Amino acid sequence: MYSGYLDIIQRQGLVGAWQGIGAGVIGLMIYRTVSFMLYPFIFKNVTFVHPSAKDTPMLTFAKQFLLGATVAVIAGWVTLPFDTIRRVQMLSGDSMVTAVSTIVERRGWLGLWDGAVANTGRVLFGTAIALACNCGAVFIRSLVITK
Repeated sequence: MYSGYLDIIQRQGLVGAWQGIGAGVIGLMIYRTVSFMLYPFIFKNVTFVHPSAKDTPMLTFAKQFLLGATVAVIAGWVTLPFDTIRRVQMLSGDSMVTAVSTIVERRGWLGLWDGAVANTGRVLFGTAIALACNCGAVFIRSLVITK
């Protein structure tokens, strides 16, 4: 990994190490915004109760997984073009506008969503791991005797 950074700095200078940071930050902000707006909407439609209600029902493991996975997949698909632009910028050293025009010229507009299936698989696996860790933590907390 260290040699990879040195290679980038030797070929593109110090600025080359930061290629794609703009597209990455924009994509991250949109991803979090979509996630935080979509979660309460889907939660309310799955449980028919607003998530801030005092008597919020406990969701089963399957419902929790489906809720988290649905939100993550939709947010991932919305922001995938920014991830694709970021990857192209990192490899080519081009600006964001040049990277978009290169992608569209070579693969068309749908080229911005290259890797969508692999990204969906990664999101589903990550959601399952996060949910399993959360359920494990809840189980361990239930074992602790409080006074």
